[in-house]
Amino acid sequence: YYLTLSFRLKQNAPWAEAGHEVAWHQFMLNVPRVAATAPAVKPEPLKVLQFPSRIEVVGSDFSINFDKSVGALAAARYKGQEIIKGQLRPHFWRVPTDNDEGGGVPFSFAARWRAVGLDKAAATAESINVEQLNPTTVRVTANNRVNAKEKLLFRQKTVYTIYGSGDVSVETTYTPVGQVPPLARVGMQLSMPGSYSQMQWYGRGPHESYWDRKEGARVGRYAGKVTDQYFNYLMAQENGNKTDVRWVAVTNPEGVGLLAVGEPLLNVNVRDYTDDALLRAKTTQELTHGSVTVVNLDYQQMGLGGDDSWSPRTHAEYQLPANTYTYRFRLRFIDTAKTTPDEAARTPLLPVGK
Repeated sequence: YYLTLSFRLKQNAPWAEAGHEVAWHQFMLNVPRVAATAPAVKPEPLKVLQFPSRIEVVGSDFSINFDKSVGALAAARYKGQEIIKGQLRPHFWRVPTDNDEGGGVPFSFAARWRAVGLDKAAATAESINVEQLNPTTVRVTANNRVNAKEKLLFRQKTVYTIYGSGDVSVETTYTPVGQVPPLARVGMQLSMPGSYSQMQWYGRGPHESYWDRKEGARVGRYAGKVTDQYFNYLMAQENGNKTDVRWVAVTNPEGVGLLAVGEPLLNVNVRDYTDDALLRAKTTQELTHGSVTVVNLDYQQMGLGGDDSWSPRTHAEYQLPANTYTYRFRLRFIDTAKTTPDEAARTPLLPVGK
């Protein structure tokens, strides 16, 4: 629970009209958490299908595919509609901000990211195993190498627990290998068809916020179009991030799509263009929108800095050193015409084996 105080002008002033907000502040109240009241979804039996290049888990109204070569959730369908079309892949890079370029080669954060290949990092599977824990629960465990420039940068272990309710619990651990600079982000990225153009979230907003630049964004429930999350900086660069996100729903105009629930919190960036398109726009000044919806679900993203823009100045407490990181979130197919994101996020999972 949050208490939000807002201070507004009672009367017109020479510098603003009555009602203008002078200041605001939020307090998180120390109220005991209550148990979830939303009923658990009745789990349906799951079927596991093995193919040479993929594993498919099939429920009553959904199917999820895992690519054996990259050790990742690669596609998902719900009620006959394609929801996920681009693999849930490790992601440590962001299209550099002007501050990231500060200091030039070889000193800037951006130069160090490029030097080790964080912009091109990709996973390959060392092993991927599937277990049918019970008729309504399946576990897929993937152990991956994350390589860049023909070098091993990280080992990644991801455990996907798929429930007959359509929930997918994701837990991933990144362990660095060798010398890796401070990271732009620690997270995962997936792609959805461009028709998933709407989003709702419970976190900070409505405008963008970052680890070291979020106190001006209130915690609350927000909704809008994906395309409206883009901020058109003079130089194309990272933008639109949301901090302290409890849940985010990305849907088509009919309300069908994907819900991601932080356990407990996520950094989320949803946009209708790719990283490559944004990077090209740095020189072309043209950004193509709408052909895809890209979703970043991050443990954290490095701060923006900004003491100045001519040297690497992001404060140490807002950097992400190359340590071992583990984080968790839950994916859930959703139809907001039947269940609100709030209700779906509160729906408890049945214990494995029950």
